[in-house]
Formats: sequence, C-alpha cells, structure tokens
Amino acid sequence: MVQSYPYEAVSNGDAAYIAALRDYLIGRGHEVFGFVTDMTRGRTSPVYRSAYDLSATAGWKVRQAIRAERAFVSGSVAQWAEPLRKKIGLRKTEPTRDKWTAPEARWLARELKRIDASCAILFFDAVGFSASIGQLTTVVAAPSFLRGREISILPEQNTCRIGDDEVAAQLSWLKGADCVAFNSRDDIDFARRYGFEKAIKINMGLPDKSREAPHQDSSEPTITFVGVAAKQNIESCQWFLDRCWPIIREARPDSRLRLVGTVVRGVDVTALPGVDAVGFVPDLEPEYRRAQVVVAPLVSGSRGVKVKVAEALSYGCPLVTTSIGVDAGDPNQFGEAVVVADEPGDFARAVLDLLNDPRLRRKRQALAAEAFNQNFSFDAAFCELTEYLKL
Repeated sequence: MVQSYPYEAVSNGDAAYIAALRDYLIGRGHEVFGFVTDMTRGRTSPVYRSAYDLSATAGWKVRQAIRAERAFVSGSVAQWAEPLRKKIGLRKTEPTRDKWTAPEARWLARELKRIDASCAILFFDAVGFSASIGQLTTVVAAPSFLRGREISILPEQNTCRIGDDEVAAQLSWLKGADCVAFNSRDDIDFARRYGFEKAIKINMGLPDKSREAPHQDSSEPTITFVGVAAKQNIESCQWFLDRCWPIIREARPDSRLRLVGTVVRGVDVTALPGVDAVGFVPDLEPEYRRAQVVVAPLVSGSRGVKVKVAEALSYGCPLVTTSIGVDAGDPNQFGEAVVVADEPGDFARAVLDLLNDPRLRRKRQALAAEAFNQNFSFDAAFCELTEYLKL
C-alpha cells in the first residue's frame, strides 16, 4: 500500500479509507506493507505520529524517516529548517509532480523488489508512480476521485468546473496501472470512456455498529451533524444553519442540533437557539446513538459517497442528505433507506417527518442497516478488488 503523503497522521476520511482496506486485507491473512514516499511535502512539522495502530502490518516504512513504534521522525535537514523558514517569512516552494516523482519512484521500486510484492495499491497522488513500477508487480491505482469533476447543489459553484478533456489529462497519471479504482460509479464510467477498461470500485469499508448494538430510538428530538473543519463541511453546515434550521426550529421548538467535530471552528452558533457546538469527541458512538436524525447537508464535493454517510448508516441512523451524499453514478443506491433532498424546504421537511414519526424512524433504522451491509460492510466495499486480485 503506497502513499505519497502520511495520511495516517490525522484520523480523517482519507486515512480511514486506507486503514479500512489495510485492516481488511490483514484480517484475510495477507501480508500488508505500507510505504510513504514523502513526509515533508505540504507539511511543516518534521515529526508525526500515526493515528492508527500499524503493528499488524508486515512493515510500514517512510522514506527519509526514522520510525519509533507509531512515530516517524524526518531525516530531511530541509524539513527541520522549515519552522524557522516559516517564522522569518520565507515561503516554501513545493516541487512539481515531475520533479518529486523520480527520486521517490526509485526508492519505491527498490522497496517493492526487496519485499517481492505481488501487488501494489497506489492511493491518491501516489498513482503518479504507476508507470515507474508497472513492470515490477501488479499495480492498482486508486486516486479515489477525479479532480475537477466535483459537483454542487449551488448553481454559482458549478460555473468554474474544468472541461472533461482536462480532467481526462489526469488519467495519464494512471498509465502503467493494471487496474484503476474509484469510489464512484460515475468516475468509473468516465475513466472507461477514455480507455480504462479495468476500472473497479473501492468503497469505504466500516464495521457494522448496528449489529454490535442496534440503534435505540432516542426520546429527545436530537439532530446530529458530524464533520471536521474542512471547507466543504463548513459550507454545508452553514447552509443547513441558514436555510434549514429556522424551518425545523419553528415547527419543533424543542428540537436540538448537535454539531460534532472540529467543524464548529468554522461556524458561529452563539446566537442560534437549540444548537450545541459539541466540537471534537474521542468517540463518536455516543453521539450517533443519541441522534434521532443524522444530517449530511452536503452542498459540494466529489461524485462518490462520503465517509459521514457511510458512518451514519453503520450505526443504523435515520439519515437525510443531499444528492452530493450519494454516488452520482448510482443515485438510487440506498433506495428508501436515505432521504435525499437538495432544496432547503424539502430537506427541513424530511428531518421534521422523522422527528415527528417514531414508526418512520424505526423503519429507516432497519433500512439503514440493510443499506450499510449492501454498500459499506467490508465484504461489500472491497469485493471488486478481491475479485480482481483473486484474493
């Protein structure tokens, strides 16, 4: 498993996507090695600690770094000097892709030969190594999504998208890969139009929390939004607060909205009645368990399903999202399990319907558990990869 950046330094969607597949493959008895070709690009700190336990891997190596359990210390003098550069106002110049690919690709090739790898899965920007290592082993290039094909429910955000030919130019990075993998049927169809016949889906895999403990209907009219302080999450949260929450609050003055995660850093809710800025919590399970309704009011994003949607379904929560929250290539993938609404009034009414009808909530809970098993259980999420690799 190859990354060009230490995604596991932070527990977020990208890192969770990789970690889930890693743990699944290890659980099936495969030897899994991890390689991070650079820990300096886009970072100022010369040290990071993995947010995930790496002890079950056969090896986890970071180029030009020293490992101590889950911590990695950069051996790059330039990286240690970076805090000083930043302090005195010198801007760091990031190398272009062409310049950073060559030395990292040579290091990666040596490592793959050393372990006699039977397959290399390249994540995100690491797909740029496809051509360099294509002769060494079977290569699965998994960029996750294609940049420039993001979509929005806001008309003003759909006016600056780049053309399909420019998006297709990204696919040149994947030359040399035996197979390409996305988390969206829509991106898979796009890649196939440009000649990538071996295109598969790697979904987000999660443990089935609803099976561990079925969702219990809360007695409080609680709505939950979960998100980190990313631009798209902040925009989505603000859209819900501005356009939907007043409608819900007027109809149900007793309802409460809990904003969970660092997304609270980007929104001001001090003057909003009924809104609890919970912030970061070490364990999301209690928050999902107490929610009568989970909302994912996404206003923009890539064409694949988002982690927050998969996560809510894993707990069997009734969920309301927008069309951004489902696969653009399979908009009916969840059937009646998830309510999809792009207009603020429709979104608010869908939330109110669930708050006001316990039987409807119980129905959605059961359907959510089914939708999770069909889409995000480990076997469902990774079946196309295991079938392709004949694992």
